[in-house]
Amino acid sequence: MKMSEFSCPFCWRSSKTARGLKVHFTKHHGNHMEWDGEYPDQIQDRLPEPTQEVNLTCTECGGSYTRPEYEADSSRFCSSSCHAEWMRENQNGDSAPNWRGGICEDPRQSSDWPATRKKVLRRDSYECMRCSRDVGSKSGPKATAHVHHICPVSAGGSNELENLITLCQSCHKQVHAESESEEKVTI
Repeated sequence: MKMSEFSCPFCWRSSKTARGLKVHFTKHHGNHMEWDGEYPDQIQDRLPEPTQEVNLTCTECGGSYTRPEYEADSSRFCSSSCHAEWMRENQNGDSAPNWRGGICEDPRQSSDWPATRKKVLRRDSYECMRCSRDVGSKSGPKATAHVHHICPVSAGGSNELENLITLCQSCHKQVHAESESEEKVTI
């Protein structure tokens, strides 16, 4: 460990900044970082030795790397780039856990979605159909016009014009929040 790094007194994870250490400590060990130098009794016997490291072999490149002994069981890759390469080779197509047979079930992914979206915005005169706010005819990251599926895609909704409506960003969030709370009530 470099002299400029900060080390967690409970698990010896290192951070380059004191703030990073405080965030780690809060997330993994409690609500705030107040350490008096004494370890709680419940973890005293589970503390790993901070200097014990083991040599491991990377699953992807076959290279050698070291990790603290307590990370050895969960570590398979020497770097994030080796992990990413392994994912590209082993977790795509029908070997990926979310594979659905290569069929795109989301109609918004179809090539005619931009044209359909534009038809809905024009039909609704670029006006939110819930609060009547003018959402403008802008395009790009600052656009506030949202096209909402009345019957959600997840429930079999389609890109038919009758199933689409123009909403402003605020109303769109509210509509989804309301539908999520209704689903929770009915379940």
